[in-house]
Amino acid sequence: MYDRGLGVEKDEAEAVKWYRKAAEQGHVVAANRLKEMEMR
Repeated sequence: MYDRGLGVEKDEAEAVKWYRKAAEQGHVVAANRLKEMEMR
């Protein structure tokens, strides 16, 4: 959502925060997306 600006203003820092929270809870897709964002 935040990484693409869907329904909210685009905010990569906020996206990383939410992807990290989800990844810490075992969400594999969020973990992969977080890695992609960190590689940019």
